Amino acid sequence: MYFLACLSCLAAKSAFTTDHALQAQGKEVRNLLAATMICLAFTWLNPHVYLDTFVLLGSISTQHEGQQVAFGLSVILGCFVFFFSLRYGAKLLILVFKNPKAWKVHEFIIGIVMLALGVSFLV
Repeated sequence: MYFLACLSCLAAKSAFTTDHALQAQGKEVRNLLAATMICLAFTWLNPHVYLDTFVLLGSISTQHEGQQVAFGLSVILGCFVFFFSLRYGAKLLILVFKNPKAWKVHEFIIGIVMLALGVSFLV
């Protein structure tokens, strides 16, 4: 609770005192091999891949006896929709987050959500 309260205060402070803006920096990767290797490194060297796939999904799948194929296909479809939406949503939101006021609203909303989560843990 205290951790979320501190994060909430930091987000609120940032919303009222800091001007953020999304500025693209760095080189654009135009080499297909380099882009593929970066993608594979982010995928296979990420420990959350193994935790989510084997521990979380593995334990949930045992609750669906006889429906393993449907469960597996729904997980694949859900991942596809999530990552597809993440990629194209980020492309659309880059235009929004170039505006410092959008960052202020974002930080304020994050602060409210964290404060609400912290209060809900107390209740």
